[in-house]
Amino acid sequence: MGAPMTNLPAVPPPWVSYSNVPGRQDGSVQVVAAGDIPCQGCQSGGSYGSTGMYLINGKVLCNDCAVKALGIQNENAAEKVRTLHPFLLPGNRG
Repeated sequence: MGAPMTNLPAVPPPWVSYSNVPGRQDGSVQVVAAGDIPCQGCQSGGSYGSTGMYLINGKVLCNDCAVKALGIQNENAAEKVRTLHPFLLPGNRG
């Protein structure tokens, strides 16, 4: 999981409501765009609620679930990137 977002605006835009988001006070909430594709594997042990960015065996998976699905947990970061790259959803191949 990435570093907490600490540069949240002092006054949120009118379309954002932080009042009911747990963890807001300590800066641990990362606001993401509406319409993100949810991970279809998080119910089985990933980072629940993560955005999916890989398509593996017909399922959209977040990074944690993709790593588990491919069995590459013990690989170094560079090898994980090389292994996961072919599975990126279109639009994430920048």
